[in-house]
Amino acid sequence: MADPPGQGDALSVLVVDDHEVLGRGLALLLRTEGFEIAGVAQGLDHATVLLARRPPPRLAIVDLDLEMASGFELITTAHAAGTRVLIYSDGIGLRLVDAARAAGADGLASKACRLGELVEALRTVGAGQCFVDPRFRGSDDADPPQRLTAREREVVMLVAAGLTGEEIAGRLFLSPDTVRTHIRNAMRRLQARTRAQLVALAAQAHEIELPRDARRG
Repeated sequence: MADPPGQGDALSVLVVDDHEVLGRGLALLLRTEGFEIAGVAQGLDHATVLLARRPPPRLAIVDLDLEMASGFELITTAHAAGTRVLIYSDGIGLRLVDAARAAGADGLASKACRLGELVEALRTVGAGQCFVDPRFRGSDDADPPQRLTAREREVVMLVAAGLTGEEIAGRLFLSPDTVRTHIRNAMRRLQARTRAQLVALAAQAHEIELPRDARRG
């Protein structure tokens, strides 16, 4: 009887994380668990190059908080290469789960998980199944996410374009403190924990349209 995918054969995994030390550390841990590491990428451009290799990796574990763009942007490229995607995030809540599923992610794991749990998630996704970390289930607040104001959408669009707070302040003729307040309020409304999540969730909710420059890491 043949072994299920990911049991008899070493699963090849591409690690995508914008923090080099964390990405390489994760790759080292996964290698000790029997995974074949297809590479460690720090951004979307590098990940796209590694996905183009033949044969492509079976799996990609993608940090949702990639610098300048959401990990969601990589999912379509990965699927086109025949690679399944496990999103790896410290965000919580059903809204994030919905956004990941809508973007086509094959699984969602929490950065708070133990190594054994992450291994289980990767093997589950590698076997062609979906995986959602229990930490992401039923943890949203009772109040649904709110719509952004017009000014908040304007600020978030500029965050997505890669502008700093100071640059946004200059562009919109606002003080840096006011810009920070708009970002903080937008994060609260969309239940985002980081600016990268804010951009991803705002785009997923059709609050903003990602500029082309924000889609490349």
